[in-house]
Amino acid sequence: YCISLKSLTIPDSVTSIGRRAFSDCIGLEAIVIPTSTTEIGEEAFCYCSNLTAITIPKSVTCIGMKAFAGCSHLKTVSIPKGLAYPLDAFPEGVMVNRY
Repeated sequence: YCISLKSLTIPDSVTSIGRRAFSDCIGLEAIVIPTSTTEIGEEAFCYCSNLTAITIPKSVTCIGMKAFAGCSHLKTVSIPKGLAYPLDAFPEGVMVNRY
């Protein structure tokens, strides 16, 4: 478990966020994903229970299964129009806004 990490700005050099890369970071409240990122892996942020909102940049073309599953406080996700994602990528009841 990662408890002390509160916010995360992923560097511009990152193109892919790997499987379970930040899973169980229960203290994580905010994530900034750069426009260089094209893939968010399976369960990459699962069980980051303090996340409340996330914006997926237009550069992302693939979101893995259960990428944000178990993020119990996640309320809104902003996602590019036309980006397909697995039904289990986000917790049930999350508002998905297309931009």
